Amino acid sequence: MRILGAGLMLWAVPLSVVAALTGTGSVFTTQGVFFSGTAVVTFGGAYAVLAHVAQQAVQHYGWLSAGEMVRGLALAETTPGPLIMVVQFVAFLGRSPRPRRPLHRAPARRRRSARRGSIPGRRRPARLP
Repeated sequence: MRILGAGLMLWAVPLSVVAALTGTGSVFTTQGVFFSGTAVVTFGGAYAVLAHVAQQAVQHYGWLSAGEMVRGLALAETTPGPLIMVVQFVAFLGRSPRPRRPLHRAPARRRRSARRGSIPGRRRPARLP
């Protein structure tokens, strides 16, 4: 019982502090409650958890679009490491302000500098003879 009580305190105190500082309706409190509940009630591996997270994050909370979720899952599948790390991607996009500019619509100046291999406002080093 002592271990259960200590675990509940380790969970409840930080979540209560976040709720007190940001308000009960803030995205931080909502994400804390959602991901805590997801951790408690889901089991069966990353694929089972991510299906639930994707559905709730896109349809219920609207933290990200279906396309953004698919891109996050694709990125998680193609990189080494645990697949469950995509929940950080979901939480990051959930707290970032909308509207977000897609990467392929970056300003033309940045696209040109990326093609040239330089950074805007930075001089290239002198070439040696």
